[in-house]
Amino acid sequence: SGEAGTSPCLHTQAMVDRVQEQEFHRVDLAIRALTSFVESLSGIAGRKAVLHLSEGIPLFPGAEFSQYAQEMCSGLGRAQGQSGAQGPPIAPDVYDFERRTQEENRFDTSRRWQELAARANAGNVTLYTFKTDPGPQRFGTTADRRVAGPLAATQAANAANLDGPLFLVAEETGGRAFLGGGDPGKAISTALRELAGQYLLTYMPP
Repeated sequence: SGEAGTSPCLHTQAMVDRVQEQEFHRVDLAIRALTSFVESLSGIAGRKAVLHLSEGIPLFPGAEFSQYAQEMCSGLGRAQGQSGAQGPPIAPDVYDFERRTQEENRFDTSRRWQELAARANAGNVTLYTFKTDPGPQRFGTTADRRVAGPLAATQAANAANLDGPLFLVAEETGGRAFLGGGDPGKAISTALRELAGQYLLTYMPP
C-alpha cells in the first residue's frame, strides 16, 4: 500500500527484533558470568556476600525499544504530542504492535534470575545489588511542552524493567537492593554495616 511504502515504521519491526536479540545476548552473558562467580564461592565455608554494582539489567531485554516503537507507530505518541510520532495507528502489515506485545514473553529472563538466586542460596551466598544510575529524567507535564523522547509512562516502565533482576536476586537471597542511584558509597556502607551485624546459627544433630 502507499502507507506501507512511505511510513517510517515500515522497517521498525525488523529493527526492534534485531536489537532485542542483541540485548538478550548481553543479558545472557551477564547471567552466566554472575552464576559462575556465585558457584565459585560455594566451596568457601560460611555465609558469603556479593556486592553487585550496575546501571540496571533489563528483565525483558530490549523492551524499551519495543515500547518506544509502539509509541511512535501506534498513534499513542501522536495523541500525546510526541514529536515525530506516526498516527493514526499504523496498519499491522507495517508495524503490528499487538504482536510485539504478545511476543515480549520470549525475552523474559525471570526464570534465569530465579535459578541464579537458587544457586546462590545453595552455596550460602547473599546478593546485595546497587543501581548506580538514578534513571531517566522525567519530562514535564505542562500542556504546551512537547515530548522529545519516550513518554513518561514508558520511561517509568523502563526503569522498573532495569530494577527487576536487581530486586529479585537480592530479595530471594536475603540481601537488599539499593536502587536509588547516585553515589553508591553510602549504600555500600549501609550494606557493610548490616553484614557486620549478622551472625549465623548452625545446628549439629547429636
